[in-house]
Amino acid sequence: RMADHIRLVTIKRGYDPRQFSLLVLGGAGPVHGAALAAEMGMVEVLVPEAPGVLAAFGLLAAAIEHHHARTLQARTDAADLRDVNGCLADLDSAGRARMREEGAPEREVRVAYAADMRYVGQAYELEVPLAAPVTRERVAEIVAAFHATHERVYGYARPHELVEFVNFRAVHTYPLPRPAVRPAVRASGALADACIGERRAYFGGYVPTTLYERTRLPLGARLAGPAIVEQDDTTTVIPPGVTALVDEVGNLRLRRDG
Repeated sequence: RMADHIRLVTIKRGYDPRQFSLLVLGGAGPVHGAALAAEMGMVEVLVPEAPGVLAAFGLLAAAIEHHHARTLQARTDAADLRDVNGCLADLDSAGRARMREEGAPEREVRVAYAADMRYVGQAYELEVPLAAPVTRERVAEIVAAFHATHERVYGYARPHELVEFVNFRAVHTYPLPRPAVRPAVRASGALADACIGERRAYFGGYVPTTLYERTRLPLGARLAGPAIVEQDDTTTVIPPGVTALVDEVGNLRLRRDG
């Protein structure tokens, strides 16, 4: 279920979904967004202007990234830092080699390191950022960051227990030039001008539901549910008891009344 996947990236990582808005993408996201938000206790659903193609646009605009990892298991209090730093150097070499294949200017390539860590005896790890080279003083800082991450994710930490490294990771990034995005020209008439009809839709029972054309919605308009907003790449469903606001850049912001 979609709600279970939201829980995987929120509750199971120590985040309360009620403190976030739900950004919906794809052709189906705006159809189910309001119902998902209600199930998760989230107060707002954000529908961008072209959610059906937003992932494709993001692929074109996203930075080039290469991820590399290597296993090097060692207790933090006994790790050979020559081995650790040699591992990080190898990861850096591998990442930069891939970036050269991409034609990325080496001076503009950024690298971020992390370690998968756990308490000795645990069967699962947490990723903790780190800086290279790793010194004995930095090991103490990394261990403290692990305890803090464990506290945030699982609600407790055991600062007196032994901690171990399991894997080391490097992410090399080359940011591409950001495309210039201009909001689409928005209609300036009345909300009624965007109305394209009415039909009965099922919300626990069939009720009369107003239909709107997205491209004709004026900025600042408020759409009271039940309503359906149609556009080329998706359909946004606004259930009864939910109001959608067209914000200043054309996003639809759905909030439950009251």
